[in-house]
Amino acid sequence: MLFGATHVGRMMTSRVSGPPDDTFNTEGLNAQKRATGTGIEIAAGGAVSVVAIFVGSQLMDSATPFLMVATCYLVSTLINWRVFRPLEVSEARAWTNNLMLEAEAVSTV
Repeated sequence: MLFGATHVGRMMTSRVSGPPDDTFNTEGLNAQKRATGTGIEIAAGGAVSVVAIFVGSQLMDSATPFLMVATCYLVSTLINWRVFRPLEVSEARAWTNNLMLEAEAVSTV
């Protein structure tokens, strides 16, 4: 929930700061050049959005995002078992050995 709130806050801040930034950056230009620059910026942004939407829709049709997520989960599980599981096992053995030594010490007293 905290991640969602920070993500929304970041997106809101970036969208709100856009117009003042554009105004600050283009205040030295006359109105004609400012309009031309704004038009080019909108056209370029629209072209990039069209490509991204098309590619995203093609990926969604082929279930690729779901396969990518499943693959990432599988890889993270394998990494966890290969790297961290031996550490957990060795700690458990050390703890068990320590308990057995304490039990021996108590029984010999």
